[in-house]
Amino acid sequence: MTALYLKVSGAPRVRLQLGWIRGQQCPRFHTDFVRLRLICTYVGPGTEWIDERWLDRDLAARCHAHEAPLRPGGAVSRLERFTVGLMKGRAFPGNERHGLVHRSPPLEGGPRLVLILNEGK
Repeated sequence: MTALYLKVSGAPRVRLQLGWIRGQQCPRFHTDFVRLRLICTYVGPGTEWIDERWLDRDLAARCHAHEAPLRPGGAVSRLERFTVGLMKGRAFPGNERHGLVHRSPPLEGGPRLVLILNEGK
C-alpha cells in the first residue's frame, strides 16, 4: 500500500501511522492541510465524509463539532472497514478550497485500528 501511495502522490517519502484510536479524534467535519492522505480502518467504524454534491461549504466553515454541513436531502457517507480511502487535502495543487470534508466517526463499542499515510517531511 505504501508503494502505491508513493506512486500516486509523487511524494519522495511517506509518513506511516498505524495505531489504535480510543476516542473520537476529530469530531468536527473538516479538511486537512495535506496534499493526499491515504486512510484505512481495520477495526471499528471507518472515516465519515461528505460527497461534494451534498456539501454546504459555507455551513462547513461555521458549523459546530457534530453538525454535518449538508445541503437539504444530503447524507454523510462512511468508508467501510478495509476500504482504502485516498483523500485530497487543501494542499493539493489547485485544490486549496476543496479538500475532502470528513471526520472521525463516533466510536461504536471499542477503539479503532487505523492506517494513515501522508507525505513525509
